[in-house]
Amino acid sequence: MTNIILVNPQDQQIGEVSKLDAHLFDGKLHRAFTVLLKNKNDEFLLTTRSLKKALWPTFWDGSFSSHPNIGEDLPTACRRRAKEELGIEIKPEFKELFSYSYHIKWNEFFSEYEVNHVLLGNYDGNFDLNPEEIKNFKWLKWPDLIKFCKKSNKIAPWFSLALKKIDPKTVFLIQN
Repeated sequence: MTNIILVNPQDQQIGEVSKLDAHLFDGKLHRAFTVLLKNKNDEFLLTTRSLKKALWPTFWDGSFSSHPNIGEDLPTACRRRAKEELGIEIKPEFKELFSYSYHIKWNEFFSEYEVNHVLLGNYDGNFDLNPEEIKNFKWLKWPDLIKFCKKSNKIAPWFSLALKKIDPKTVFLIQN
């Protein structure tokens, strides 16, 4: 199993931890990211996590979420996961909007304890979804995305937290 970046509350790397150990019981604070992709029609991509995911399976998420590997910067990690989850290559770079920390239990055995970086990217094209990672997707205009997420009881908690912090004016300044 791949190791991921163990961090302190200031998001400074203090070590590494297996992905499993990072999420067991109360978890260990580690670095993560959530990406929201926007197309030329100003629609945003939401995806449903695969049923095979250990935490929050079949919950709606941003376009994709993951962890950078040891020694990997966030833009490189985002490009890697875009390819692995959606089967796409993203250019130009992603724009980081902000980061925040959170801790939430999934069940008695697993939890998330992360410094989560939220990034925005642009993409227009087709996907080759990896069924191990993503079950479904939809493109939504910003007001519809907000309404959808408020109504649904199956939004990944890290994405729900991110949505509360996103300034809609900022996401429309990022051009394709």
